[in-house]
Amino acid sequence: MGELIRQRGQTAEEFSEEAERFARQHGINATLSVRHVQRLSSGRRADGSPLGPLRPSTRRLLEALFERSVDELLSPAHEPVRHEANHEEAAEELRARLARARSLDDTSLALLRQRLEITRTLDRQFGASFLLPELRIQISHLEALLRDLFNSRKRRQLSRILVDALTLAAWQSLDQGDIREAWDHYNRARAVSRDAEDRSLESFAQASQAVVLLDTGDIDLATEMTASACHLAATRTPPLLASWLAAAHGEALAKKGETDSSIRTFDRAESLLPDKRNQAETPFIVYDRSHLIRWRISALSYQSQHVSLDLLSSTRAGMDRTFQRAYVSISINLAQAYHDDGYYQDAQRESEEARKGAARLGSVRLLTSAQKLDLRVRRELPLRRGRRVGSAGAATCP
Repeated sequence: MGELIRQRGQTAEEFSEEAERFARQHGINATLSVRHVQRLSSGRRADGSPLGPLRPSTRRLLEALFERSVDELLSPAHEPVRHEANHEEAAEELRARLARARSLDDTSLALLRQRLEITRTLDRQFGASFLLPELRIQISHLEALLRDLFNSRKRRQLSRILVDALTLAAWQSLDQGDIREAWDHYNRARAVSRDAEDRSLESFAQASQAVVLLDTGDIDLATEMTASACHLAATRTPPLLASWLAAAHGEALAKKGETDSSIRTFDRAESLLPDKRNQAETPFIVYDRSHLIRWRISALSYQSQHVSLDLLSSTRAGMDRTFQRAYVSISINLAQAYHDDGYYQDAQRESEEARKGAARLGSVRLLTSAQKLDLRVRRELPLRRGRRVGSAGAATCP
């Protein structure tokens, strides 16, 4: 096994990362730490004692990765290594990799960007469930190109595409309920942006990563991360990104319970929003005034702040229906508002529609929220007989 890993040109750390990604992608419930890789490669424990039996899940993972039996993988490499032949093969492979990287031109970069944009468009309309595996492959190709690319201008351009792909994959992973993979993707995005010395990219990746913390309940750290991202991008930041970062911080403040600060921060986000978007500056952000309004509405709902049913209804009516996740999310907000205002049948109708929409998208994240609200409304509806259980109607909206 150790010899096979060396032939792949991988370190123990790189192989460990690949193995864990492979396990997640193929539904194998196994992990492979760096120390475990080192032990398996040497055939001995750290104290020199023999290896014990492997867990069945680890056995399945290794056999799937190498397409060989574990007995063969853990056996000694008896054949002498032909250093001369291996050296020539490695040299030829390296020359091919460098030539492939050198062939990357502006047209190729544009096509890579276009492929990612197509993935993003399909994702917002159909959900992440069938797109995430393909996006992982795109990321692997981009990372391989970046490793062997030395032209500084092309590296910056490719880094922007890679960070965009990683943050999109992170968002898709979070949508599918895989918090660990989402966090790992965001970490890789931040590392790439730091290597590219691009503060705009790094601040975007960092503020995006805070969403994972908001979902897991680590609100203080999420607030700290978004504030740090705003500070990181304080100078020479495209206006659209500055507005987006302020909105991300406003959301964290709302979840923390600092409502007044959240409102002021959203006001700042609105004041920073440019009248016209420069696509070349921030291709990795899909964001405009309508997105900001929805973001603000959602943030207000965290602290049970009253949101007008008229505002919610008009916002949803004016939405681009290709943004299916956003549509379901605003439906959840609307169901909550109907519930809070005493219109329990309307709340039940909206929560049921939100649940069905989340299921169609395959969004684990939205489905969980919709199901909780739907269950709550269904339980409370029989207890509200004699109260405002009917339809709100346009004339009765607050």
